[in-house]
Amino acid sequence: MSRELSREVSEEHSEEYLDGYARILADVSATGRRLTRSELDSRRALGERAAEAGHGLRALVGRHLAATRAAWPHATASHDRVLAAVEQAVDAFAEGRQLLAGERARGWFNSIV
Repeated sequence: MSRELSREVSEEHSEEYLDGYARILADVSATGRRLTRSELDSRRALGERAAEAGHGLRALVGRHLAATRAAWPHATASHDRVLAAVEQAVDAFAEGRQLLAGERARGWFNSIV
C-alpha cells in the first residue's frame, strides 16, 4: 500500500481493530492455552478491515503493543504465555492485512492483462 494511502490510526478508531484483544490476553494468561481458530480468524478479519480502511501496519502493531501493556495481567500470569498470545494475535492480524494486499495486487494485474 502506498504511503499516501496509508493512514495513522487514531486511538478512537484503533479500538475497533483491537476488539476482543484484552479478553484474549486475559484468557490465555489464566489458562496457558494458545489462541483458538475463531480468535485467529477474528484477528485476520480485523487486519483485513484495517487494510481496507487504509491504516498502516506499523501504527496498528503499535496499538496492539500499547493494548498489551494496558491489559497486562498482573496476577500469576506467565509472561511467556502472554507474549506467545501477542505473537499469535499480531501475526494473524498482519496476515489478514497481507491477504487483502495480495488480492488487490492480483486484481490490478488481472485488469491489465
